[in-house]
Amino acid sequence: MAAGVSLGGVDYGLSTSDGDRPGVRVLLAQPGAGQPVLGVYGDSYTAGPAWWAPGAGWATRVAQWTGALVVNRAVGGTGYVQDPEGRGSIEAQARLHPVRDADVLAVFGSINDHWTGAITPAEVGAAATATYAALRAAAPTARLLVVGPQWPATPPPTLLLQQRDAVRAAAQQAGALWLDASGWLAGRPDLIASDGVHANDDGQALLAERIAPSVRALLRA
Repeated sequence: MAAGVSLGGVDYGLSTSDGDRPGVRVLLAQPGAGQPVLGVYGDSYTAGPAWWAPGAGWATRVAQWTGALVVNRAVGGTGYVQDPEGRGSIEAQARLHPVRDADVLAVFGSINDHWTGAITPAEVGAAATATYAALRAAAPTARLLVVGPQWPATPPPTLLLQQRDAVRAAAQQAGALWLDASGWLAGRPDLIASDGVHANDDGQALLAERIAPSVRALLRA
């Protein structure tokens, strides 16, 4: 019997043996022959699973549907600028933890740049530009997908939309494929966990359904 799990941003294959002496083997996952690699960066919407969405997160689902190996570098609480408790912004994760063998690199988010109200769209745009430059420097042949920022249930506020526009401009300048997630969960409280912020399992499934076609297209490019 085999299964997969991601621990600390590293993906493992789990298998249990049959017979008289059952056991568990943990093997570091490696791309199979011709298997593409999907590297993902973002916040808690991408980092999962967690209590609000204990099932497979959108990145794992997309990888399964497209036949890719996912390398998840997302860190909860982060934004392009936002750096909670010194864990590193998305920009920092891109520089410190590159996925050099990626075929597609996806960056998702981030709602966290909005929460304090003190991070300007210009700051977000500059950090996004630096993020994409770092990703391209580490993996020059990878195709780049930028998604976000997301907003739960209600119509997104003005500042988030301004930050979104800054991210979109940076993504387009970097030659990335752009997806606007700001309205995907709007008016859908059934897709949001009880904390009112995070996507639940159904919300993660919707994110995966919206993102998978773009990843598949980039893998075929």
